[in-house]
Amino acid sequence: MYKLQFFYIYHHIDVEIYYEKIVHSLNEASKVSIPRIPQSARKHYWSVTLDELKHESCATHDMWVAAGKPRSGSIFEIKQDAHYKYKLAIRDAAKTFESQFTDDLLELYMQKDMNSFWRSWKSKNNSNHPFSTDIEGLTGDCDIANRFAEYFSECTGGDHEILDHNCAKTGAQYKLRDVLLSVEDVDRVIRNNLKFGKAAGADHITAEHLFYAHPALVTHLTKLFNLMITHGYVPKQFGHSIIVPLVKDRSDDISKLTNYRGISLSSVISKVFERCLIDKFGNYLCSHNLQFGFKKTLWMC
Repeated sequence: MYKLQFFYIYHHIDVEIYYEKIVHSLNEASKVSIPRIPQSARKHYWSVTLDELKHESCATHDMWVAAGKPRSGSIFEIKQDAHYKYKLAIRDAAKTFESQFTDDLLELYMQKDMNSFWRSWKSKNNSNHPFSTDIEGLTGDCDIANRFAEYFSECTGGDHEILDHNCAKTGAQYKLRDVLLSVEDVDRVIRNNLKFGKAAGADHITAEHLFYAHPALVTHLTKLFNLMITHGYVPKQFGHSIIVPLVKDRSDDISKLTNYRGISLSSVISKVFERCLIDKFGNYLCSHNLQFGFKKTLWMC
């Protein structure tokens, strides 16, 4: 009995290590391959031409400094001319972007595409209002974070009802090879079901990490998932997520906890695994009759 228990613990540790090595490799590869710049440095109207003009302006400025910062003469005029062209190009690019943005808004409004209209409007005007600095009398960052943690824990806590499994097909016998995933199963989910531009979970991995990684990654993920299926164990990180509080009604008091709802940022690798399971075993799964949200082919009047 003890030998069997040790056997399972040994393989559970292997699953944890395998998952951590995949995550570490992806994070390290992204640090080497993807340039990182401050968010404040990103301008929608920026272009390669502006990069070239900026480089030329900096080069002439360095040349002017090396010459002793003269206030007249050819070097001074070259520096001033490059600086003027750079600033003028920025102004023209910003005006062109503003004009194009206004035209896009007008077109979306005329098409009555209000969802796209407001998305475009919010992205332009940066309408993401900050959270209140006072939540139920608490002002410290740690105190507010801990209070949110308690509140969302209370919202999601409690005993979970065990579902009746009569809806599942029973009596069939399966061999292990019939339930394991193939490389094609995992690759199809990564190529067709992941959404870009989503925030990363606690492991800092996004859909882009998986989509643009070396094809060998799919092989490793397939092996990891099959180990999880074989031993009935998933990495502990699959159960870790980042909960972000979102204001329900901005016209209401944003210092009240009840005016916030939480969204969970989970591991994208766990999402790939879940999707693979749904694709392969979806016909054998069911949910509670009172579950109405996020159910396929279910329409509410």
